[in-house]
Amino acid sequence: MECFDHGDSSMKGIVVAHGPRATERAVFRAVDAHRDASGTSAGNQWADLRIIVPSASLRQHLLRALVKRYGRAVAGIRVQTLWGLAQEVLFKRGVVPASADDLFRVVVARQLEIDGKFYEYLLSISDGAGAVSGAVRDLLDAGYTHGMFEAAGECLATPYADELIPDPGPMMGTSSVKQAVDVLRIAADTEKSLDDLEVWTTARVFMEAAEHLHGALPHTRVLVHGFAEATGAASELIEALVQHQNATVFIDLPMDPSQAGSVDLGRRFAGRLMDRLAPYGQSAESEADDEAADTAGFVAHGRASEIREVALRIRALLDAGSSPEDIGVVARDLSGYGQTIRTQFERMGIPFAAEKARGPILPAMRPIYALCRMLRDREKTRSDVWVSVSNTTQSQESPLAGFDLRACLRSLGCSRLEDVVRLNVEEMYGDDGVQKLPVVEGLLAPDEPGDRRGVRHRTLPRATVEELVTKIRTAVTALGSIGESEFKTFDQWRDWLTDLGTSCMGWEEDTELRLSFESVCSRISLPDDFQLLFSEWMQILESTLEAVAYSELGGPGAGVQVLDAMQARGRTFQHLFLVGMNRGLFPRTSPEDPLFSDSLRVRLRRGDLLREIPIKRLSTYEERYLFAQLMGAAQQVTVSWLTTDERGHDCFASPYVERLRSSLGWEEDAQLSIARGPTTVVLEDTARPYLEHAVIAGLVGDRQLSQQIVHAAHRVGANPNLTSADIDARFQILNEQAPDFSSDAGQVLRSAHGPYLGFIGPAQDSGDPRSGRLFVTRLEDYARCPWKMFVGRYLGLEPVRDPFEMLSGSDNLLLGNLVHGVLEVIGKRPDSPRLHHLDEAQAALTYQTPWPSKERLQALIEHVVHDVFAEKAGGLLAFSQAIVRRSMPYFDVARDEWGQGLDLVGVELEGRVDVPLGTDDEGTRPVFFKTDRADIRDGLLRLTDYKTGKSQTRGEFLKRFRQGTMLQAALYAASQPEHKGLGRYLFLRPELKSKALRDIAFQDEESASRDELLYVLGLLIRGLEQGIMSPRLSEPGRNKEPDQCGRCEVAEACYRGDSNIRGRLRGLAGEEAVPPDEDEWSQGFQRIWRLAGRKRRGK
Repeated sequence: MECFDHGDSSMKGIVVAHGPRATERAVFRAVDAHRDASGTSAGNQWADLRIIVPSASLRQHLLRALVKRYGRAVAGIRVQTLWGLAQEVLFKRGVVPASADDLFRVVVARQLEIDGKFYEYLLSISDGAGAVSGAVRDLLDAGYTHGMFEAAGECLATPYADELIPDPGPMMGTSSVKQAVDVLRIAADTEKSLDDLEVWTTARVFMEAAEHLHGALPHTRVLVHGFAEATGAASELIEALVQHQNATVFIDLPMDPSQAGSVDLGRRFAGRLMDRLAPYGQSAESEADDEAADTAGFVAHGRASEIREVALRIRALLDAGSSPEDIGVVARDLSGYGQTIRTQFERMGIPFAAEKARGPILPAMRPIYALCRMLRDREKTRSDVWVSVSNTTQSQESPLAGFDLRACLRSLGCSRLEDVVRLNVEEMYGDDGVQKLPVVEGLLAPDEPGDRRGVRHRTLPRATVEELVTKIRTAVTALGSIGESEFKTFDQWRDWLTDLGTSCMGWEEDTELRLSFESVCSRISLPDDFQLLFSEWMQILESTLEAVAYSELGGPGAGVQVLDAMQARGRTFQHLFLVGMNRGLFPRTSPEDPLFSDSLRVRLRRGDLLREIPIKRLSTYEERYLFAQLMGAAQQVTVSWLTTDERGHDCFASPYVERLRSSLGWEEDAQLSIARGPTTVVLEDTARPYLEHAVIAGLVGDRQLSQQIVHAAHRVGANPNLTSADIDARFQILNEQAPDFSSDAGQVLRSAHGPYLGFIGPAQDSGDPRSGRLFVTRLEDYARCPWKMFVGRYLGLEPVRDPFEMLSGSDNLLLGNLVHGVLEVIGKRPDSPRLHHLDEAQAALTYQTPWPSKERLQALIEHVVHDVFAEKAGGLLAFSQAIVRRSMPYFDVARDEWGQGLDLVGVELEGRVDVPLGTDDEGTRPVFFKTDRADIRDGLLRLTDYKTGKSQTRGEFLKRFRQGTMLQAALYAASQPEHKGLGRYLFLRPELKSKALRDIAFQDEESASRDELLYVLGLLIRGLEQGIMSPRLSEPGRNKEPDQCGRCEVAEACYRGDSNIRGRLRGLAGEEAVPPDEDEWSQGFQRIWRLAGRKRRGK
């Protein structure tokens, strides 16, 4: 075989080297030889030298390396990608081809539909059209044209022996061969259709450039570097460079990293290209690198720890003077590492570039994704998707301005656009002009001093709803009018959607959403007159969006080089970190094409028909090649892998790592260093961002140190919206909520009665809600949980209701309000002014009201439910019918109890009982109540409280009575002198069969029961007045959370689940080792705390 001297600028053929560093040195020797042969004058020293590379990444690397090598500008050298060279050659011939990328899948899909039976088969498998597109692209990249169809079909019919892929011969089913022939036909028709449209695939660009290369680059010396394998079309252009330009192709056959002195088995990956270029000659093989790479390794628990360790080591290299561009971080695939690398590198102040690596999705592109979903789902589109694509709320002239559109649609009961289309606005509003939204804007002033301050809901004007419904109906009609067989050009579909967005979604010309949509469309290049179905237009739009919607992960080129294995081909570094060396990640497996198997692809290699067609099974050699090349790409290589992932699941090292173990002494993971995570505490002075210093100080350090760190961060610009006083206030709150028990101050706070534990103190003025009238229901709430009563009743906090949870009618509060409201209307005193007080009603005559007819009852329910939802449900009237349907059995129970008539005294009557507070000096305090119904039965005044919740036995009722959570019936009875009153709970749940469970009565027949009532009431009143509002986080005497906590509506504003607070409260109650202070606060708190544990009579 003819050998060429490296310094001979006229040589052509292959130069083989072993390892990226050796290959790069061979390239530079050729550059030196060209410089020496060109003369020493500044004008022509670098004239007409080109270096052709496979990637932009390697191009940038070589440009930097050349400048660094020669110490000055080398303007005469051109480093180009093979794609850039092909476009230049065609441009010189006057050809500027239109790209087929945007149309490729559309044309393939159309060819599929022509082949009916094959198309039906593909519809039965997942992404069948996508599978065909992949096979067709492989064929075209290999150089397949429509003129090869007959020859290719004959090749498929005949077995062909291959060194690496054996042919199964007769075992190959005829159906598989026929399926492959169908793919060949579709590929041929696709290639011809694209040719007729005058759009070119990448393969055609390469082949046309190869055909027109002769004479396009006169007097040009060409070096080809970085290729080990190429598609058929690309290989054709490389061969043309060797043939017409006397190009030298430098091929790297890396050494086996686990066997010194041996070429890695991955050399087979380069075999096809070397075989193609072999006729043009090959130089004697260059020697391998003089020194093997200095290889280190470490293991990590989770990717955050792995990348943090890499960042720490890079930070040390940078501090020692290494150039960032000489450091590489490579993974087989960066998709799982991108955000972690950005976070850890930015925290450590490491500049980095990550070519083609995806960062987060751009905020401006999120609405375009939502738009695509709406165009696909049409009337089935979720209402929140409509919000994402609508700019209506930002228009100052629209009635929707200032309103939360999501809350609007939810309050209307519209989860999808089809629900909006069916909406009857007039029926929903009735005579009202506004509707409440489940959005709270603030507190209302109380009607009287001491009354609870209600919340002010955002309202929804009728004009707003009408405009919204009109716009959505128009949009849904337009989307529904799209014909399945309607063809338009891309621009016509774009203009149609723009007009729809302008008329229905507030897309003015300068809105960000419209500008983003137009930006995506501007990247699409199609023939002007090419007609598309709407589904095809959508496919092109979505594929383009996927390509442009993500931000860049790092900088544009400078800094530490973060690359995947494909981008790192041919590159060299001083320090290389190879991360993610785990089984399943590196090597990566490539499954065979289900429509065109490797055994059939091999048959197409016969007679050099398609000798570079990709063989999926040979990807094993590609993976070995990439790994061996990376291991030789730097003098210092650090390999890392995970032993566990972020969830604690076991991970296993790559098979390539296992091969390295014996040669590098890594027999066990225990022999390797373990990655230091972001919050790992180390003794040496390690560079950290302020955030991590604060976290570590918070975990293991002094609270005062944490405060100093946050102040220091604030001084350098962190948290600019806070002042120093804000920071100090927040730490004061933190010290109150979670004292540092390691300090003396923390031990003092542990047993202190602070406001964040619910000790708010006595009322200071008449505006305090506790200064007003005190109802027994408030005391019952207080007994259940003082904190819940405080934040819900006094502060006015309430949960934001999810309207769609109401679809089943499962809201018990609304059900109870509806039943109470209807029964109140039924029992009203006829033809006289309403009496509000029990004393007034007793002085008047009794009366009777019959149970209403079915029609009258239905009308009452519809009237009351409107008021209930307006008052209690933020205007979510669209869900009222679910509650109405659920309530009907309750009214059946109430009708049976009502009977033929009752001697009624009144409904919703107010009474009071004066409760002594201890000594005569303390006096009494009135406790008020309201009875749902008062009637006379057997000479007794019977006061009834309706219940729609669960019932209990009489024993359970007495226990709750003594615990203060069911006092109302007892208070009813105590309000009447001489034991002439009867208080009772009437449970209306339809499934109750026992009268004992449905009707629980309480009569003040003995002084003991009255004393018990007054004792409990007095205890609760004194606790309320003292301001003891602590959360009831555990049952008295048991370190167990009460069952009611699981149903608490204000749990988000509570310490539920906080063992620290629970322990402190138990300590104050005398249930922990910390002795309570026997002051007035402690005594009052202990009485309230232990009240929940009273099960029998006594104090």
